[in-house]
Amino acid sequence: MPITWQAKATLATLAQPDYPLVIAQRRKGCFVAENTERGQRSLDEVMVGWKASKGHYKNMTHKKAREFGLARGLYNYWVMVLTAPC
Repeated sequence: MPITWQAKATLATLAQPDYPLVIAQRRKGCFVAENTERGQRSLDEVMVGWKASKGHYKNMTHKKAREFGLARGLYNYWVMVLTAPC
């Protein structure tokens, strides 16, 4: 099953990493993972870095990941939240 973009997950990425949606999903035992990065100026740079990182790549290719949200904040702070419906 392909991973799909979800607006709700994107909203979670716009806040701090401990956004209540992420915490709630974890408490329910649902799959949720997040990648963060700071300083890259483009999405291409961020993706290259995440692909080169064992932990970030594992999150992006996790077999349970079905939805994702991606946001860029102030000072080039990037966050990707990956989830699966409970």
